Amino acid sequence: MTTTTTTTTPPPTNTSVITLTVVTYSGSPVKLLNTIVIPLFEQEHPGVKVQVLSYPFTSYLEKEMTVLEAGSSQYDIVTYTQGPGPNILPYLSPLNESAFNLSNLMMTVMNFGGVYYNPQTGQTTLYGIAPWASVLVMWYNINYFDNATLQQEFYNEYHFSLNPWTWQNWTQVLDADQFFTSHNITKYGVLIYDDPAYDLNEAFPLVFEWYYMHNSTLNCGNPAGLPGYMTLFMGCYPKGWPYSFPPPSFNNSVGVQALEMYKSLVSYEPNPSVLTVSFDNTPSLLASEQAPAGFTYMSQMAWLTPQNRTMFRFAPAPGGYAGAGATYFAISKYSQHKDLAMQLLELIVSTQVQVQSFYTFGLFPINKQAYSILLANTSMPSYMLQLLNESYYLVQHAFAGNPTIFTSLAGTWTSEFDSYIFDYLTGQISNPMQALQEAAQATVSLLAASTTSSSTTASSAPAWPQQALPEALQLLEMAPLTFRTFP
Repeated sequence: MTTTTTTTTPPPTNTSVITLTVVTYSGSPVKLLNTIVIPLFEQEHPGVKVQVLSYPFTSYLEKEMTVLEAGSSQYDIVTYTQGPGPNILPYLSPLNESAFNLSNLMMTVMNFGGVYYNPQTGQTTLYGIAPWASVLVMWYNINYFDNATLQQEFYNEYHFSLNPWTWQNWTQVLDADQFFTSHNITKYGVLIYDDPAYDLNEAFPLVFEWYYMHNSTLNCGNPAGLPGYMTLFMGCYPKGWPYSFPPPSFNNSVGVQALEMYKSLVSYEPNPSVLTVSFDNTPSLLASEQAPAGFTYMSQMAWLTPQNRTMFRFAPAPGGYAGAGATYFAISKYSQHKDLAMQLLELIVSTQVQVQSFYTFGLFPINKQAYSILLANTSMPSYMLQLLNESYYLVQHAFAGNPTIFTSLAGTWTSEFDSYIFDYLTGQISNPMQALQEAAQATVSLLAASTTSSSTTASSAPAWPQQALPEALQLLEMAPLTFRTFP
């Protein structure tokens, strides 16, 4: 006897799932993506899953570049903080600018690292999108700066206001340093980074920017420098300069003034040979009230306890500017899902996500409309509204910055540049011009090697013999410098 069993087969369904992979560093990017962005995106895109691969900040770029250099489509969206330079640029897909309302984004931050400037054509191309704004600003303690007695004593002694928003030059910061330390109000003066591990290349440009922005010979009408090159390079290409990148701007008498000022500022904080002031310890030094104010990044406010956050407000560097800084997301040219990746980037900078990321993580928006919505919320604590107001101005005036063109060479350049500046701060180099000339030569050598050895969408620089570098650097020093003192 034969038994026949009949089974019913369900109709076929499309069970394929598209996976978008984002590679980034641990911390804020992962929290933003997993908590806010991905749930929204997957809800709007059924059948699409987004996975995040994260690595420590110190190693994520190496992991990322290994995959990109192999031509792998493993990553759809990549991350960088020093770009889009000649090492990562060949692996990025240009972004469709029409997909983003750029007029609604803080372009000072976008220009810092999201835009590539082609020196031959003078054209710019969008490659990266910043998920938030975090710029280098002064945090000042209102327990000191809003104290009426201290305000009057300071004015009687120095004849200008203690309000840092009114300060016009770095000499006034030195006066504040002297006031707070000589009266034993605080142990240290206004803090500024001096850690050679990474931070000197952020702190020196912050000081140098004041001199740069007031010197038309150096900035050529571009107070923030050219996109990707920023403060430490000239804002144009002087006649006789043979590279495809502009010359360094700091190896001259103006740079000497800035470096000497920087050393004076550092003299009012711990001896850098014993304890360096850094990105890592500035918030804690300020929260313990060992200093009345200090320069560090806005996003680090989230490091403090809610009670300590109420002690601080933001202010610019003297003269009304801030230091640039940001993280960027970009699309790998090997991605097989570029359209979906573009939509994910659009969502990240959307007003909805930007507002929610401030409420959830205290990340200051890159989106101007998000600022408007947040500032209209009068139920927020007054100190948060004041910080938002201040940050809105500061993000749009983030002119100072280190070059973002080195990408995977950033660690090498940072180490070399910082070592020369640190050697001057600690007395190992006594001549400030020597420190600056050696830092400039190292900068040109590294960038020349990078541009001539990398295949990029921009033209490569002509190969210069090593012995020609000093003569090239002298081109800038020989140029007339029109420095004027700002009152």
